[in-house]
Amino acid sequence: MPLLAGLALALLGMSCGGRASGAARHIRVEFSFGAEDIDIYHAMEASIVKAVQDSRQDISLSFTRAYASTPRQLRNIRDSIAKKPDLLVIMPQDSKAVLPLIGEAHAAGIKVIVYNRQTDPDPSFSPDVYIGLDTVDQGYTTGFALIKRMKQGGVSARIINVMGSPGDRNALNRNEGLKRAAAEMGAAIVAEVHTDWRPEEAESGLGAALAAHPEATAIFCASDWLMSGVEKSLRKIGRWEPRGARSHFYIGSQDVFPNAEPLIRAGYIDVDTAYDIGPMTSILLQAILSMGNGRAMSQDAFFVPGRVVTAANIDTMDDLWSLTFNKK
Repeated sequence: MPLLAGLALALLGMSCGGRASGAARHIRVEFSFGAEDIDIYHAMEASIVKAVQDSRQDISLSFTRAYASTPRQLRNIRDSIAKKPDLLVIMPQDSKAVLPLIGEAHAAGIKVIVYNRQTDPDPSFSPDVYIGLDTVDQGYTTGFALIKRMKQGGVSARIINVMGSPGDRNALNRNEGLKRAAAEMGAAIVAEVHTDWRPEEAESGLGAALAAHPEATAIFCASDWLMSGVEKSLRKIGRWEPRGARSHFYIGSQDVFPNAEPLIRAGYIDVDTAYDIGPMTSILLQAILSMGNGRAMSQDAFFVPGRVVTAANIDTMDDLWSLTFNKK
């Protein structure tokens, strides 16, 4: 299946020293997941394992999980550093707390890849490379498409922003992207709801925001992971209705999780920008092969754009990770 526009060029521009078959030695990789043990991270791990197996290279992978506990992830990373792998891949639970561990890994001669969630900018503790979705663009594309659809329907966009965790760079990036789209399109963000990635917090916080802002016409949701809370809040006020219904409340979301697929098809979610795992995996494999064999990357950050998914185009996107997951 084709990569997204520009991504193939980025891959070709890497200093990989030739094809994957150029790998010359055993490469040991320690991978630290920080976040909740949910569908998308299982899909990421499965995608990475399959890519390594398909590459037929001598690469060993070891995964640890912190289940959304920052102290646990820091312990896991220190344990990984003690094993002296060739590469350490970190998906941070807290974008700032892991910074000193990057320094410890470098001091031990271990290359560091930060994956999926950026760390806070700090030149003293920069990873060797970052690979992830362009989550600023993700927030922007969802926000822009949502507001455009509302304008086409003659509805003024007054948005409640249901946010993720303040310690998660992806959540902050999506917030930035939404604000860019709102400013560009002349829309108003009337309230912000902080959830710490908990659906129950989305439910209670959104309920309070809806009561305080009866003028609201749309919800921007930081991830489909929070959608159960959004649904419960809207049901309580009789506004959980599909597109076309008189009481429909416009919703833009992120990631196209398995739970979102039927909601997109039925018109409850108007727009949703996908988390495209496949291209991220392709870049990660190239980074493992290059850095594991002592070669530098052509750039220090790779941002994969997502694709806007609606009821009108979801059937053309059979390479979405969530569609594959739902078929299992």
